[in-house]
Amino acid sequence: MPGLEDLLGQMTLQEKVALLAGTNMWYTVPVERLGIPSLKTSDGPNGARGAGGFTGGVKSACFPAGISLASTWDTDLIERVGQALARETTLKGAQVLLGPTVNIQRSPLGGRNFECFSEDPYLSARLAVAYIKGLQGEGVGASIKHYVCNDEEFERFTLSSEVRERALREIYLQPFQTAVREVKPWTIMAAYNLVNGIPASENSYLLTEILRNEWGYDGVVVSDWFMSVKSTAASVNAGLDLEMPSPKWRGEKLLAAVQRGEVEETTIDTSVRRLLHLLVKAGLYRDRLQSLLDMSQLLAGEQGSEHGLAIEYFNSSDLSGTPIFKETKTTSEFMWFGEMPEGVDLQQFSLRATGRFTPLETGDYTFGLVSAGRGRFSIDGRVVIDNWSQPTTGGDFLGTPEVQETITLQAGREYLLMLEYAKSEESMLATVRLGYLPPLPADAIERASALAAASDVAIVCVGFGGEWQSEGFDREALAMPGKQDALIEQVAAANPRTIVVLNTGSPITMPWLDKVAAVVQAWYPGQECGNAIADVLFGDTTPSGKLPQTFPVRLEDNPAYLNFPGENGKVYYGEGLFVGYRYYDKKHIAPLFPFGFGLSYTTFSYSSLSLSAQEIGRDDMLQVSVDVTNTGERAGKEIVQLYIRDVVASLQRPEKELKAFAKVHLEPGERQTVTLNVARDALAYYDDLAHAWVAEAGEFEVLVGASSQDIRAIAPFVLTDSSSWL
Repeated sequence: MPGLEDLLGQMTLQEKVALLAGTNMWYTVPVERLGIPSLKTSDGPNGARGAGGFTGGVKSACFPAGISLASTWDTDLIERVGQALARETTLKGAQVLLGPTVNIQRSPLGGRNFECFSEDPYLSARLAVAYIKGLQGEGVGASIKHYVCNDEEFERFTLSSEVRERALREIYLQPFQTAVREVKPWTIMAAYNLVNGIPASENSYLLTEILRNEWGYDGVVVSDWFMSVKSTAASVNAGLDLEMPSPKWRGEKLLAAVQRGEVEETTIDTSVRRLLHLLVKAGLYRDRLQSLLDMSQLLAGEQGSEHGLAIEYFNSSDLSGTPIFKETKTTSEFMWFGEMPEGVDLQQFSLRATGRFTPLETGDYTFGLVSAGRGRFSIDGRVVIDNWSQPTTGGDFLGTPEVQETITLQAGREYLLMLEYAKSEESMLATVRLGYLPPLPADAIERASALAAASDVAIVCVGFGGEWQSEGFDREALAMPGKQDALIEQVAAANPRTIVVLNTGSPITMPWLDKVAAVVQAWYPGQECGNAIADVLFGDTTPSGKLPQTFPVRLEDNPAYLNFPGENGKVYYGEGLFVGYRYYDKKHIAPLFPFGFGLSYTTFSYSSLSLSAQEIGRDDMLQVSVDVTNTGERAGKEIVQLYIRDVVASLQRPEKELKAFAKVHLEPGERQTVTLNVARDALAYYDDLAHAWVAEAGEFEVLVGASSQDIRAIAPFVLTDSSSWL
């Protein structure tokens, strides 16, 4: 191949501009004339989605969600996960995986908390480094996301995160900064939201001054899909290299901006150069809703024996004319982004889906409809849900809020279901979803209670599904939905040997906690969920995780309570630095479970804390050693956590902050010495007046323990001289 500069010199302006936006959902644009290939990305981060849309795509291995991985506190394991994800991505024919997610779990209600690692920037950073190291070590690029302060789903395309400089630097930027400086992710994904009034995708302070100039990042900045880019010239000039998945703001608009002098061609060249380098790295030049309908109870169309829904497509907005295309689908959730059935116009189409539904039991069935555009659902010709004549507004990127209606159906009787949908001309997305909730026995909880009373042990599995926790919306409350708390209460009343297994992705309230024998926090552990939980319940595996997020007693206790989700287009990060355990420490509020907490089938003691020096200079490394002993009868792993306290500081600081940790395996009775290092960076704060990081001379304390509130040993030391840097 020719040198990159030679290649760049041979490209026309039109070809350069074409490279700066995607095509076909997951791909970059090729330039066949010059042999420039297309790069393929794959959605992540807990698997490799591959090609296709968000539903009905190819099958993929499902890895544990981010918060589940984070609860291991095991960087070696996370690196191996990254390696496995690289192999999965390669099998899908992709070169870049869109992950990891390192946004901060600012509120327990954040809709994507489960996808993120932690409330703590240091823990998030160390896990991100391991994830990216594993991924990129196998020749697959990472896209660390979402840069930055994309910490909730409420109005996420337009909401401005109003955050002060110290919190921005010390909390929200820290995982990105560490990853850039240590493992150089191939790409960084710009967020949907605004930061202090400026879209993240055109924020020159974030994209150029900090990311490029201060951190020295030379990789590609890519937009989040569809709604991240909000301008043409401003985004290019600020340093956003690639708009995905298609040129809404680029293409002809960018050509015109160059011709008007709003964007210099040298600026275009800079972004193209980064993209060409990415192609080289990738090796391309080598030679909350109701469950979906149960298809086993549904026959397609008005006759026949094929399961599913019979679909008819029309190239009109009102189902008029002759159907352009017909097919049968075995799902009641549809999304269209680029690839359409033959002859169907993505910009203007409607569809009719029909099927015969035979209930297995008599009772009240709740149907729910979500549609980005007009939608209507009928049973036997009677309209049950009408989102057609007066469409409901609001909702998330998947469409409107779910509209639900309940209707009584008879077991064994065949009902003709009809779903009608028309794409909105204003929306980039086309999606419609029909779900249902079958009748629940009136005595379901009582039956569970009776079964528990007759059993030696009761195991109650509760939590969330994608209908209650997902991208696109935040949780509405800290409590679990439905009657799950009541179920646990009654089962526990019938059998005190009740174990609760939580399949959740963020904190919940536990009003029944003192009535049950044990709680297993399973998180979302991926496709091996059942085996993993069984191994822990039966004692084949000793649990050794620790919480990466604080569980408050009640929603009102959490630091973001007064400033979530926001109003009038803004959300104020009023808690500042005091996110998660930093807030609970400062306010002396007892959580339900503290950050870093986790029980095991064995116990551990700490002793003999020692420091390599009582005084250190600006360039010295402090070594902290502590003996950890397994005092129980089973082998197990302990996570040793090291926090730093700045005893007297010129600026306000948290009571303590996590700055090191290690996971150690110990046989019964075994003792090991764990050594952790503390460098100057671990002592510093960001001075927003001086615009610099400052490690201020004075007295500090090392706090070592089993959680943020289970400190086993403390030792003082002194930093002898101050220093500052960027």
